[in-house]
Amino acid sequence: MICPQCKFEQPDENVECQKCGIVFEKCVALQDAPEGEEEGARTRTVTSTDEREGTPLGSYLKELLFFVKPGVNPWFFGGRVIVFLIIFIWGWKFILTPLESNYTAQSFLHMVNLPFHEAGHIIFRPFGKFIMTLGGTLG
Repeated sequence: MICPQCKFEQPDENVECQKCGIVFEKCVALQDAPEGEEEGARTRTVTSTDEREGTPLGSYLKELLFFVKPGVNPWFFGGRVIVFLIIFIWGWKFILTPLESNYTAQSFLHMVNLPFHEAGHIIFRPFGKFIMTLGGTLG
């Protein structure tokens, strides 16, 4: 079955969409309503995702994190995954490297981060000494 609202493909036995949470029976009833009845009701969502009950958290997280739109080119998606993994591994290297090695200061990203950090101190200066001190991190 394909959801009429978000076009997400799912098993036929589902009562509501796993992605957007609309109830199929109510959505079909709104679409089949005569033209004169509740014209504005057709555009609103029948059930929000906050009202969903009974959907396991694992399947919701799986759809949230790993859902790919059907029209996405697999080569573009694969490239995004590879770039994400490179940045993820490089980030963990920053986290796990001891400060004594000065690895983070030798990275080109240090020079990108430095102006924003220092500008944060200046931007947050009107809010007091404590916030100005935190402003580097906030910037």
